[in-house]
Amino acid sequence: MRTSAALEIKSVESRLANVNLSGARLGYLLSAALMPAGVVLDVVTQPEQAWSFLWIRLSASVAALLLLAVSYLPTARGYVVLLGAGPPLICGSAIELMILRLDRQSSAYYAGLNLCILAIGVLYTWRWWQALVVSGAVVGLWLVPAIPGAVAGSGDFRTFFNNLYFLSLTAVIAVASAAIRHNAARREFEAAAALEDATIGLERAHAQLQQLDRFKSEFFANVTHELKTPLTMILAPLELMLLGEMGKVTDPQRASLQSMLKNGVKLLKLIGDLLDLSKLDESRLRLQVAPHDIVGFLNDLVGQVQSLAQRKSIDLTFETNVSESVVHCDLDRLERVFINLLSNAAKYSRPRHPAVIETGQMSVEGQLAIFVRDNGVGFNMEYAGKLFGVFQRLHRREDFEGTGVGLATVQRIIHKHGGRIWAEAEVDKGATFFFTLAAPKLNWDEGRKS
Repeated sequence: MRTSAALEIKSVESRLANVNLSGARLGYLLSAALMPAGVVLDVVTQPEQAWSFLWIRLSASVAALLLLAVSYLPTARGYVVLLGAGPPLICGSAIELMILRLDRQSSAYYAGLNLCILAIGVLYTWRWWQALVVSGAVVGLWLVPAIPGAVAGSGDFRTFFNNLYFLSLTAVIAVASAAIRHNAARREFEAAAALEDATIGLERAHAQLQQLDRFKSEFFANVTHELKTPLTMILAPLELMLLGEMGKVTDPQRASLQSMLKNGVKLLKLIGDLLDLSKLDESRLRLQVAPHDIVGFLNDLVGQVQSLAQRKSIDLTFETNVSESVVHCDLDRLERVFINLLSNAAKYSRPRHPAVIETGQMSVEGQLAIFVRDNGVGFNMEYAGKLFGVFQRLHRREDFEGTGVGLATVQRIIHKHGGRIWAEAEVDKGATFFFTLAAPKLNWDEGRKS
């Protein structure tokens, strides 16, 4: 933890150094450009000194360019504050030389020193004491030569005090500005560093979870596959024994063998469902997506199972208000979804006479939705969140058979298509399952990525 904190502090200090180094380079560029440009002021206000002032200004400009070049050396990052002090001190020294050639304390050129001090608060994110030292040095450039005249009474003390007051006030503003910017930048960089650490941690955790999920899916698939083969080898002789091909079987033996076969088939179906579920959980699974008329497909499918529904006294209907609706989907997997929902509806409507199952399409929030509605036993919506969980059941196993895997598989198929599935129900008043598919382009993309 200490190592991490030390690295974070180092990172923040490094970012602050980069900001201040950029500020120093900008300061040198401004100094090199603006100092010679000030000759315009000299020509207007001090024409007799214009040439001598020009040399002072050009010398300051050359010094600024030289230190600008130094700031690009590899070792410059170790002297960021010293390099940052360069622009205000170079310009301040040049201005003070011009003041000395005019009047030590009353010259209006002192205003240029205010700009040098203000630059500290604008260009840098220094600690308060760093800004104070450099600002104090700029004020000192003017103050030291001006004090003897003020003390000796050779100049106007009021002008001296006025200039000192405004220089000091400007220094206070510059120090406060630099300190505020330093604290704000430090908090920003610390927050950014913490966010980077959190992002890296989340990415690492996500990668570990993905790896564990792949391991789980592979292990799950391998185990279920290894169980399926020996179970099939057990069921085959049981069927032969029940057919009498392995000798005469007594009634008690037949009852036991039938029970074994029934439960074995149930287990085989469960293993098959789990294998399918593990494949759906694999992100590498590809859907065979193509455009299909979902209304025509479901109408044909209902027609195919209609005879079976009639034999079981189920009133099965398909409702639609459109003749065609094309969506992009994997038709084989969508057929499995629909058959599973129909089987569920038939199972939970078994106590009803007559059992009624209605299917059809409707629009939900601008999307095509398919529904399967029954008049069965329904369920309490308080437990609707458990519907699509693996091995989750809302009814007793003694009342309704099932593996608890079907709806979980259905949900994953719908999600693979970029859609959603939900249910509405009431106890003893039936249930309705709805599912939507994504818009065609999104649906196609999801299918290709799956």
